[in-house]
Amino acid sequence: MDLPAEPEGAAARGGQGGEAGQPAARDGGWRTWWVLGLHALVIAHLCAEIAYTGTMVLVVLAPPDGGIGPLGARARAIPWEEMVTRRMYALECWVATAGLAVYLAVTEIGPRLWRARDARRGAGSSAAGAGGAGVLAVLLVLALAMAAGAQQPGGAAAGDGLSPAGFIEMPPATDGSYTLASGPGSGRHWGRPETIRFLILAAREWARRHPDGPRLHIGDISRPDGGPFPPHKTHRDGLAIDLFTRPRNICHVDWPEQNLTIELAELLEELGARQILYNGEQAGQAVRIVEPYPKHDDHFHVVVDPRRVPAALGPVLMAAPALKDGGAVGPAAFGPPGQRPPRAAGGPAGAAPAGGLRLEWRYLGEASGWQQSYRVELEAVATAGEGALRFDSDEVRSRRTWHLVEGEFRHGMRLRWRVEVTGVDGSRQDTGWQAVRLDFEPPRLSALGARLPEDGSGEGAGAGDGAGAAVLPAGSRPEFRWRYQDEAPQRSWRIELRRPRARRGAVLAQGLGAAERARSEHPLPPGTYEWRVAATDAAGNEASSDWVRLEVR
Repeated sequence: MDLPAEPEGAAARGGQGGEAGQPAARDGGWRTWWVLGLHALVIAHLCAEIAYTGTMVLVVLAPPDGGIGPLGARARAIPWEEMVTRRMYALECWVATAGLAVYLAVTEIGPRLWRARDARRGAGSSAAGAGGAGVLAVLLVLALAMAAGAQQPGGAAAGDGLSPAGFIEMPPATDGSYTLASGPGSGRHWGRPETIRFLILAAREWARRHPDGPRLHIGDISRPDGGPFPPHKTHRDGLAIDLFTRPRNICHVDWPEQNLTIELAELLEELGARQILYNGEQAGQAVRIVEPYPKHDDHFHVVVDPRRVPAALGPVLMAAPALKDGGAVGPAAFGPPGQRPPRAAGGPAGAAPAGGLRLEWRYLGEASGWQQSYRVELEAVATAGEGALRFDSDEVRSRRTWHLVEGEFRHGMRLRWRVEVTGVDGSRQDTGWQAVRLDFEPPRLSALGARLPEDGSGEGAGAGDGAGAAVLPAGSRPEFRWRYQDEAPQRSWRIELRRPRARRGAVLAQGLGAAERARSEHPLPPGTYEWRVAATDAAGNEASSDWVRLEVR
């Protein structure tokens, strides 16, 4: 590393360094070697980080069918968990690369350029160095802020079928290995992907050991948004499950054969459970993670450690969230993956978009390279006046996890589909029949009004119809209210604000989930505005309300 020469007299003032005008920092003392060593260590660390993360993305997590992808449509051929892991390593590699570039600019490139310029101008380099370092420091802060922002959760998660909390819904069993206490669509069986994999692995292994039953009976896990779940005090993080067995409940203190109860508790611990609340004395003595707790005589309260859920016990096949049993399918499910959904040809309730219906499936946990071939079947649920739609892809040798089906699709049609996958070891899995409804109709939205939150002060716009102009004090952060009406639940929303008759508006607030009110993230200065709400339903259809006038004085 080249260090700038000290001004004349510096050596004399410091008492070291030899003759005046000679660079005292180049005397070979311990300070110089300490700085050089630290400099080399920083560069080596950043280079090692770039090499490691690059290897993870391009080699360890490479697509199963070869290449360095994923690019475009290839991205859909990779399990979503692996895509998320690749993305995180790619972001880490980008941050390390940006850090190395900025560090070299500050310590090497910048000083060399400044000295060269100062030599031409005959001026000192101190002021220039300070100014340049300040600019580079600002650039470094901006780069780190961009990297942090890139990792914030957003709409992509919802588009991938996750809930606002990043949970997925426990699917019905396709092999009869377990049952759901409340059934799909109840909003009671949402959990982290690791939790869902844990339950399916446990149910499979228990059914293998005890083919004559009883079967695992899965109770409450979490709400889709991870919110309060009465009467439970917990069940918010997607990691806690209430577990029973049916038709005979061995998770009961009165069950005479507690050896079965102990066996189940040991299996759950082996597969990743870190705590089981249960009042059975024998199980508490035999299994270290079993703890007594009030009101837990008749079930296990299981808490999962996601880091311990094994990835090497085979793949867990599921329908993609948007295509799961009971779901609604919209324009986003048409055409090849990675492309913007084409517009519908016949209006909201007309013909489907072009490109064919994209049937997708996914794996929980490690499944890279396991799939060898698949077979997709689709049928239309017959209704009066409609002919039957049937499709069978036959066996397709491919590792991709999607298939396009051409046909005459219409709004409101009800379909059922399934995929059977064959692995490289000859074993097979299928998703079971998944019933879905086609939905190309945007939701209905109406803006109700804007008012001051909580205290009720300020005049809101017509409390039920949104008519008239709300008048609010300057500097306030109003609460906007709207009404959402559609069979498919609201997936995301945003509040837009603009000056009257302006072409475009600014986004005041946005979020995921089924909210029907939101507070502005910014105080409003005096002026006349118009606002509206835009929302997207679970099928991917978007709609906006009419613009409503808002006065801020």
